[in-house]
Amino acid sequence: MANTQKINGIVHFLINKICGRAYPFFVEIRLTYKCNLKCTYCNVWDIDKLELDKMAWFKIIDILSEKGCVFIQITGGEPLLKQNFFDILDYIHHKGIMTNIITNGTLIDKENINRLKYARLITFSLDGNKQTHDLLRGKGTFQKVVDSIELSRQLGINVIIASTINKYNVSDLDFMMSFCKEKRLRWFFSFVADYVYAGLNINKIILDERDKREFIRKIVGCYDNSIMITRKKIFIDYLNDKVQYYTHYCGKLFFFIEPDGMMIPCCFGQDLVCSTNLLKDGYKVSMVKNLKHSCKICPSFSLLGYNDSFRLNPSSIIHTLRLLSK
Repeated sequence: MANTQKINGIVHFLINKICGRAYPFFVEIRLTYKCNLKCTYCNVWDIDKLELDKMAWFKIIDILSEKGCVFIQITGGEPLLKQNFFDILDYIHHKGIMTNIITNGTLIDKENINRLKYARLITFSLDGNKQTHDLLRGKGTFQKVVDSIELSRQLGINVIIASTINKYNVSDLDFMMSFCKEKRLRWFFSFVADYVYAGLNINKIILDERDKREFIRKIVGCYDNSIMITRKKIFIDYLNDKVQYYTHYCGKLFFFIEPDGMMIPCCFGQDLVCSTNLLKDGYKVSMVKNLKHSCKICPSFSLLGYNDSFRLNPSSIIHTLRLLSK
């Protein structure tokens, strides 16, 4: 099934890319605002809005499947807190769509791990060593995520580590590299950004541009192709002020769907001018509005990496195929 998904996805993407058509190749669905943690830089747990039920998500997944969606990234809040989460995950798999679950890792255990076996990937949030991670996310969370990583790997699920870089963990680079090297894990990061789900004290921990560049220089200096998901060239382009010239595909090939069904082109910008409700406004209206979105500098190196993969130059194609082979 996995190899068939990859082949079909690549063929479908190439056809639409050559034809210049926008379609939901990659969609991130935020199933819930609920979260069992209160991370220093995030306030998503404090949001109280209407959330779609299971049947509404089934309708959205039907639409995405019909329009050629290849990959769905499931997030929250903490997605495992969503009522009927496993039913939704099973439904996505039934549609032949690959998945990546982004989780804080604290709710995975021996009782539910087998129900995650259909996930193509699980991305665990890990923000540094035990002291740093527990400071940012809560006491005892480091060990819980490490235990969940081991459970997932024992089941043969591909695991990725994601970090949110800020003033508290910017010095934990050596730890993250050695941790991932030792456990043979892939790693990516984004910088803390002042966006709609940012915590109240976000400005106290956001890195300034000088500190960001210093961190990226260190990344370039210790770059390990077996660990880093983002290509080295992207970091070099960032230092040389070239990433602003990248073609951005958010609102063209990437889309984000909120817990209430709102379809937006960017999870950082929360572009309300371009946002629509996929179920109420319909697919065509949603696509037309999302296409009006225009990115500039992106705070997420993971999104820059996705955009890089779609540029179709030989080096990015090889890099993407290497990741898909994992």
